[in-house]
Amino acid sequence: MDALCDALSLDSLRVLHVRHEFGSPFAWTPQRWIELFHRCRAVEHVHIAHTAVPFIVALGLPILRSSPSEHDIEDGPESPRLFLENLQSLTLKHVNLEARLPKKAKTACESIVQRLAVRKQLKALPTIRVSADCLIGPESKEALEAVADVVQWLPEPED
Repeated sequence: MDALCDALSLDSLRVLHVRHEFGSPFAWTPQRWIELFHRCRAVEHVHIAHTAVPFIVALGLPILRSSPSEHDIEDGPESPRLFLENLQSLTLKHVNLEARLPKKAKTACESIVQRLAVRKQLKALPTIRVSADCLIGPESKEALEAVADVVQWLPEPED
């Protein structure tokens, strides 16, 4: 995956679709998402299925600028930037937001809300679209709506 990301011109990518099939060995950490896609600074829309929690945690982590050309003069060379800093919308599909996270006492939604709150301190949050096939309870819905500026609840797709 590293070689593929290095070979592709990701700098102008505007839409990112990430889909992971159940049963396949796929577990990237938030840092791994950042390592692979940190160059995708023009991304405005992300559609993600099945593996959303580590990705959304990455959205709330600051990234130190790696070179003087990466910063604005007023920001200074050590000011952090956000992962996918131009993100305008995030669509979740087939995500169990009520799942308990390994080695943690919180649910996926609690972790997501916590990371989005951190991101919100630095920049406006993207519109969050939650597909009807996501598992989310009433309390988690309220928590997500409380932190996000816009949450859209998508209906079941028609066959």
